Amino acid sequence: MNRLESDRAYVETLKSKHEILTTLGRTPDPAELGTVAAFEIRMWELEANPAHEEVLALGATNTHMIFALAIALPSLGITLGGMAVVLEHKLLWTAGLVFAALGIIGIGMGVFTMLS
Repeated sequence: MNRLESDRAYVETLKSKHEILTTLGRTPDPAELGTVAAFEIRMWELEANPAHEEVLALGATNTHMIFALAIALPSLGITLGGMAVVLEHKLLWTAGLVFAALGIIGIGMGVFTMLS
């Protein structure tokens, strides 16, 4: 049995003892009440911490995905620009320019987001 499980069993025993004492009309020991309250606060912090870290990890993943897409767009723009030269289509060149511009804007936004 690890420390957390041992503490949990101890606190459950104290809670049961307090319920019995309250039923009999006696007042529980204030130090024991403090122990129970401190344990409940500790448990709440331990349960809240992983949820907070999960939210941070999800936000970081989304930021990295957007940044990766922004890196891919200028590459696509360069490819379309090269195809436009070979095929002599101005529309491909314009599309490549638009993709490259969107990628550069995305990279700028990604860098700004990571730095802030």
